[in-house]
Amino acid sequence: MNHTTTSIDWWFLIKPNEHEEIPHVTIARIKSSQHTKQLKSVLAQVKTIAFGKMDINKVVLYESVLTPNGPVYTIIEEFPFR
Repeated sequence: MNHTTTSIDWWFLIKPNEHEEIPHVTIARIKSSQHTKQLKSVLAQVKTIAFGKMDINKVVLYESVLTPNGPVYTIIEEFPFR
């Protein structure tokens, strides 16, 4: 598991997954606006955390649909860097 994932997991007290970790950024996953105040508070706290550097060779846009059995990911488009 890489340091970035470990840092993020520690910050949010998330247990590491048993599958391969792929560095990614989830822009948003909001089911309701009920906890907007708490979300803004957490974002303000992590705003200045440095997560390190990594090489990026492409950006992949996924659609994520939450189901009772977990999320289902579908690749919408890939943007390779040249």
